[in-house]
Amino acid sequence: PLIFSNGAIASTLTGKQRIVASADLTGTMDGTRVQANVGYRNLATPIGFVVDVFNIYSEFEERGVDREEHQIGFFAGTIVPLDPYRWFTIGYTLYENRIKFEDEDLHNTDPRNGALVVALTHQNVTGRGINPSGGFSATGGAAWYRDFFGSQEIRNVYFWRYRQYIEVWEDLVLALGSSGHISTGRDADVQDVAGVVRGYRYKVGGYERDFVN
Repeated sequence: PLIFSNGAIASTLTGKQRIVASADLTGTMDGTRVQANVGYRNLATPIGFVVDVFNIYSEFEERGVDREEHQIGFFAGTIVPLDPYRWFTIGYTLYENRIKFEDEDLHNTDPRNGALVVALTHQNVTGRGINPSGGFSATGGAAWYRDFFGSQEIRNVYFWRYRQYIEVWEDLVLALGSSGHISTGRDADVQDVAGVVRGYRYKVGGYERDFVN
């Protein structure tokens, strides 16, 4: 894919308060995706907090079928510092997922996704201002989507994110890392490579239509 990314960050000198706004445009031969985020994180208080609002829209052709997907929602959580380098986050996310195949809606009503989210972060990144120049950041956690959290889809999601920064020469920094998730449960995300890259599954009229090899 070809990705155009633009972002803006406003931060205190210590980095304990930060506002982040970003917009990404991803294009492939089969379609496009537009993602916008606005978030605020506060680690200056004994018990910190984070709020993030996101809006994702994608439109592409999948095996001759036009697919549109629109996600809009938020995440809000509390940050409990364990020491200067580690903190625990617990929060709640809720978003609506609107999907259409051609002119046919996936559901009679757009499915909501609500979950309890927990995560543990270890970070010892050093830098100049807000630009990282060394150290690493690692986050691992889980999200449980259940009906009592306002979710119409039931699944468990286990996720991770890792970034390593190595300063090669003055302001030349090499960034390495990985990120991903594992999904299980009744409405688990497609896990096989074919499904993630070029396929999808969905239910219509009580049966499953499978477009994955």
